Amino acid sequence: MNKYNLTDILSKELIIEEQDSSKTYKFEGIQIPMIQRDYTQGRADEVEIRNRFLKSIFNSLVKKDEYLELDFVYGSIKELDNKTHFIPLDGQQRLTTLFLLHWYIGKRELKASELDLLLNSLKGFTYATRSSARDFCEKLMDISISFKGEPKKEIANSAWFYGRFEKDPTVKAMLIMLDTVHSYYEQEHAKNNSIKLFPALSKLSFYILPLGGFNLSDELYIKMNARGKQLTDFENFKADLINWIRDEKNPNSIEFQKIETLKNREMPYHLSFATKLDNSWTHLFWEYAKGNETNNIDSFYLRFWNRFLLNHFIIASSENADLIEKGEVFKKLYGNEENESAFKYEGFEFYQQLFVKQNVVLNAQQTLDRLSDNFNAIQKCLQ
Repeated sequence: MNKYNLTDILSKELIIEEQDSSKTYKFEGIQIPMIQRDYTQGRADEVEIRNRFLKSIFNSLVKKDEYLELDFVYGSIKELDNKTHFIPLDGQQRLTTLFLLHWYIGKRELKASELDLLLNSLKGFTYATRSSARDFCEKLMDISISFKGEPKKEIANSAWFYGRFEKDPTVKAMLIMLDTVHSYYEQEHAKNNSIKLFPALSKLSFYILPLGGFNLSDELYIKMNARGKQLTDFENFKADLINWIRDEKNPNSIEFQKIETLKNREMPYHLSFATKLDNSWTHLFWEYAKGNETNNIDSFYLRFWNRFLLNHFIIASSENADLIEKGEVFKKLYGNEENESAFKYEGFEFYQQLFVKQNVVLNAQQTLDRLSDNFNAIQKCLQ
């Protein structure tokens, strides 16, 4: 499968696999659809997620041979005003952050003619969620900025920046993200004032999968957007788990880098795992979420992982039942109605000690595969 970066999507012809064939597309733009949530990576309360992502990005940008693969971006390919657009289903957060990175670093480093070409491409990135978010993205293309201080203040002082922008959660998050990008860039600039990071942005790449690419349907839009506006505990857990699985420092990295076939496509194990995590396995928890008042798949999904890991821990432990139940792992993962905090995600460090055990990830995959493949038969037996 081919990997692409943001400017590839906005300015080049792409070869995209769809079921059993490949097609060539040239997109006129990327539109975040109405059904999507607001941009959340820049939210004031998402400091840890934002910093972790930007640290990975800048680490890739400053190191010569460091590439950052951002997994799959799922979506639809649609004609809007007689122009072909990519409509992301999953990947909005990453794409928006990349859009802001390109805008910021391009403004800092590119000469006038190069900058014009970049901005002309970035004009194709837009939001359909709110008119204020769409207008803000358009205004960014025209603003002149000095970068003598935080971008947020300078942009907010522009004549076109009205009160409606201050009330838009996506715009507010974008401004916070720009300030954070500015901080990271200034840190690198302080180390080397002649640094040029824009060419390295091409090292931030991902795979594109249209809905038809894995026989997906529009129902998945509903499933994956039934999570509310904030990043859920499970989404944060999922991102950390995938990053850990694909990390070359992982003690099982050789196993997780092996090539395997999924839906007639060859890919590294970690990409196959991530795809199932977002698609075939989602169906299991959607069945439960449909009858739940909050319609929240993610709470059921995280509970599964907590209980699965707890079972593995108990089987491997040599301690007696009383000691196990008094321990941190049991209290954290077991959970009950009196202990709602048991399902609060507070970072991957706690979980890593459980996943590092031999075959835990592979056993989890096998369990979820079997449950997914035999869901109807199992449900019938239980009834």
